[in-house]
Amino acid sequence: MPGRRSWTRRVRWTVWVLAVTAAGVGLWWMAADADRVGGPIAVVAAADVVLGLAFLVSRDSLDPRSIGRAMSATVAPVVSALLLETLVGFLLFPVTLEDGVEPDRSWFGVVPLVVWLVGGGALLLAMLAHLMVLAPVIRIVLDSPAAVRGDVEARASVLLSLVLVDVVAMAVALALVVDSGSRRRASLLDLLLTVLGVQEPSAGSSDLQLWVARLLVAVFAVLVTMLAVLHRRHPEVDRVWQARR
Repeated sequence: MPGRRSWTRRVRWTVWVLAVTAAGVGLWWMAADADRVGGPIAVVAAADVVLGLAFLVSRDSLDPRSIGRAMSATVAPVVSALLLETLVGFLLFPVTLEDGVEPDRSWFGVVPLVVWLVGGGALLLAMLAHLMVLAPVIRIVLDSPAAVRGDVEARASVLLSLVLVDVVAMAVALALVVDSGSRRRASLLDLLLTVLGVQEPSAGSSDLQLWVARLLVAVFAVLVTMLAVLHRRHPEVDRVWQARR
């Protein structure tokens, strides 16, 4: 529907302008008050989170068959916004000047750090949260009625979405209970031994957290098995998905 697409495009670019403006305000705040860093950084991060979600959330981003197209469509507006935020930050250098104080040219290093590391990182995390949690939950709600009626493609979509949500929950739960010792990251063996009860969980975890982690691992195994069985019985599902990419 051309009218709907045009309206969506206008909304997105309005959000683009507002997000860049908000990020510019955050940078101006940082330039004007060097002692306050947390607030300005939060403003920049929040602006870029909204920016990323505005361009990613779409019908394509809710469909695993079209997620590549949805992600590609966000590259140009997101990168252009970050570049413009960086330029605005550089132009705000005079705001950092104080009478009788030597100019601090490190500002030209701080701006890219805040925009690309903090703002860009927050943007990527928001996109990841959408792809791994929000989109699958919406997909489950939309496809569950058809899946209950026996639609094979809807069942595959629901199962895949459940796997994604469970992976996120399982990763969080395991991170809370697995003790990696002196290493920074726990190995797959640590995860397995902790879930099986062979290795002691981390000191700060409770029995409830451990059993929640075990339950999520079991649910993951069941979901993957169900998805594999469904694809084996109905190989046409893959052909349909590939045809619609």
